[in-house]
Amino acid sequence: MDMKLPAIDEIVFALGELPLGEGNEARVYKIHTNPKFTVRVAKDRKIENMTEYLYNTLFLPEKDVFEGRNFAQTVGYFLPPKGVKDPFVTVNLYCPGFSFELNRDYLSKMNAENADSQTTLIKTRLLTEKLLELPDEALEKTFDDMKFLSSKRYSLDSGGGYFMNTGNILYSEVDKKLFIIDLLPFVYHRAGISPEHTKGFNTPYFFLQGILPGSYHFKKEHAQDPALRRLRTEVFYKVIKAAQKAELDDVGGYLKGTKEQMQGYWRYQMTLLGFEEKDREQILKEVYRIKDTQPYKVPDMSRRILYSRINGNEYD
Repeated sequence: MDMKLPAIDEIVFALGELPLGEGNEARVYKIHTNPKFTVRVAKDRKIENMTEYLYNTLFLPEKDVFEGRNFAQTVGYFLPPKGVKDPFVTVNLYCPGFSFELNRDYLSKMNAENADSQTTLIKTRLLTEKLLELPDEALEKTFDDMKFLSSKRYSLDSGGGYFMNTGNILYSEVDKKLFIIDLLPFVYHRAGISPEHTKGFNTPYFFLQGILPGSYHFKKEHAQDPALRRLRTEVFYKVIKAAQKAELDDVGGYLKGTKEQMQGYWRYQMTLLGFEEKDREQILKEVYRIKDTQPYKVPDMSRRILYSRINGNEYD
């Protein structure tokens, strides 16, 4: 993607505004004078004079391998100070929307009086209803994005475990679309991950975790609500239908196994969420019916290449 990066003045201006968002790793600021971009500042780095650093540091473009698709990827970065390996100030593409994340600790920190279980249940119901309003074409486009990412050897970032971080997918009510953010390159050094995998976390199972609000931090309380259980069941059917149409299954991702073994992860997930047995069994049948095709060329799996994370880090 050939584009003109923001001026340093615009970046400094943005960092003087309130953050657009904040996660465990970084704060993100919208560049309002150049609204296609944001500035991401890692929270684990401290510097005495940020403005002086920005004006006296090389600002370099980052190679974009995503062929015009927007994953909020880094398009420019400042060289880190001497002795620091990774860039900690980057310029990224702007993605519209907000995350469905309902992190108990973060909610308590930001707005304690509205972090109680009853209020978050209302939020969870509302967000789940919004998912059901999402056009089928939008979900199919998201699955196509995941297949494309796999062909570039990039993946959704789950943060580990069986539940995806719901902060890594944004929902835009205006556009009626989902946007994948916070990618990581394919990795081989984690225990149990085969170098022959083809999908990373780009599978229906992990994607569903990234859009299902309240399924981790509030899973016990929210699973008791009959209305929410019914809404979540409908979301499962909706996502599986889109996966069937996009022809993307779970086999070949970071979770090892055959289709039959993958069904066990779905069963475990649905049990935690309180699904009725008849729905669990029907959903498992539909999961098994998902076909797998790969419309994008996958690189030679025998070659071990270094892949650069979108904020400049490198993984083997």
